[in-house]
Amino acid sequence: MTLVLCLFIFLVTWLLVVSWENATVWKAIGVGVGWTVATCIFECVMGRVVMKLPWSEILADYHLFRGRLWPLVLMSTLTAPVLCLIATTRFLR
Repeated sequence: MTLVLCLFIFLVTWLLVVSWENATVWKAIGVGVGWTVATCIFECVMGRVVMKLPWSEILADYHLFRGRLWPLVLMSTLTAPVLCLIATTRFLR
């Protein structure tokens, strides 16, 4: 399921990047950082405020070496804008 979500992130990002005008790598980095920070804030607020989970349980989902794959989704979110921008400028333009 994690792989499907990562591929979906790249697909949606690809569709958005194709429509960007005057895009630069720095803007793409900013978008990736913004999306990743917003996702982490959403996860923490949702877990803490809505679901009333302790911090230890929320942060346990970020432990890659214990089999949690959520960091791969965050890495996809962070890198997708830059990788898709580089791919579109090399192959489509």
